[in-house]
Amino acid sequence: MKARKKIEWPKVEAEYRAGMLSVREIARTYDVTEGAIRKKAKAEGWTADLAPAVREGITEALTPPSTHSPAPSPDAEIVAHAARRGADVIRIHRKDIQAARGIVENLFHVLDDSIRNNADLTGQVIEDTAEDKTKTRRVAYLKNLSLPALAGVARDLSGAMRHLINLERTAFNLDADDTGKQQVVNFGVLTGLNLKPKERPIN
Repeated sequence: MKARKKIEWPKVEAEYRAGMLSVREIARTYDVTEGAIRKKAKAEGWTADLAPAVREGITEALTPPSTHSPAPSPDAEIVAHAARRGADVIRIHRKDIQAARGIVENLFHVLDDSIRNNADLTGQVIEDTAEDKTKTRRVAYLKNLSLPALAGVARDLSGAMRHLINLERTAFNLDADDTGKQQVVNFGVLTGLNLKPKERPIN
């Protein structure tokens, strides 16, 4: 019978207190059940008491070194580790959003070209498919040139990026406030759109 892997409770407690990961993510990372973590946390009085310090550390990690003023703390190592990880996630998000914005901007350029040159493009498609025995290829090309099709691609790309970022930020608990509620990432702030964040309880 295979021996059960020893649970690294000190590390589990550190993650719990840091407040960065959901209980589900901690359980997955350290191969323990969510129930066991919750039971242990209740028995030993664990709280996410380091979460505010971690969020402050993330902010400091994202600002120029000259402005750093870390406060001494007996749990400084836990806070620093969680803050570095959170800062890395945010940096990745910024790059992803910039890349996605570039794609969307390119699609808008294509939309603009399609609108401005619609007659020429339509004529070219008709000419290129004139000898086709069926209208299948012509219909497909004209559909791809249509404004609804291109707008749909832009909408789908934006929606996919927003969904992925929300999933990752939820796993890392980056948007929890001091009341214990998890905020959906304010995608509007990150992209320049006027969108308001919603709240939901932490899993």
